[in-house]
Amino acid sequence: MERASSKKEMREKLLRFREDLSVSDCHEKSRALAKQLRVSPEYIAAHTIHFYLSNAVEVQTDEMILDALRLKKRVIVPVVHPEDRSLSFSELSSLDPGQMQTGPFGIRQPFPSGIKEITLHEIDLWIVPGLGFDVQGNRIGYGGGYYDRVLAEVKVKIIGLAFECQVLTTVPVDEYDRSVHKIITERRTIECLLQGGQGVGEEN
Repeated sequence: MERASSKKEMREKLLRFREDLSVSDCHEKSRALAKQLRVSPEYIAAHTIHFYLSNAVEVQTDEMILDALRLKKRVIVPVVHPEDRSLSFSELSSLDPGQMQTGPFGIRQPFPSGIKEITLHEIDLWIVPGLGFDVQGNRIGYGGGYYDRVLAEVKVKIIGLAFECQVLTTVPVDEYDRSVHKIITERRTIECLLQGGQGVGEEN
């Protein structure tokens, strides 16, 4: 219970940090972050990239997605299934609002008629959200475990996007929590060298 309480308190703290950002700050920091992602070797090399579709207070991904589409990369987005707390994945060819609906938890996703389902093993780079990260690469999500279950099967690079205020010295983790290989913020890129589930952060 102590660990659960610790994670709950951490989530509340991280939500407050993020909600203190103004809309203009959120967009400005997201643009700075996007520039770093664009020049990362993993992004340059990737052909099929998973992006999340951001809500108003997350690192904004729309411009990143449009950039990837301009570069003729395949963009894959999650489709949420709350009935069994799972994700499936669909190729996205456009950010046309007419092709999107608001799904569970207020997350945008394609209309069922527009879903082009793919397997997670077709994806060669994962861009994921998180409420918080530490410099070792540990990630704390929203509590549903949706991404943790998927990322347990992923064998390719995983990049977490976060505002600098979401990167802490350490975050509480459990055995089922999945780490990321790299964290990109508006100020820096952190390489997380995973060793037996633990990471050693190196800043660029």
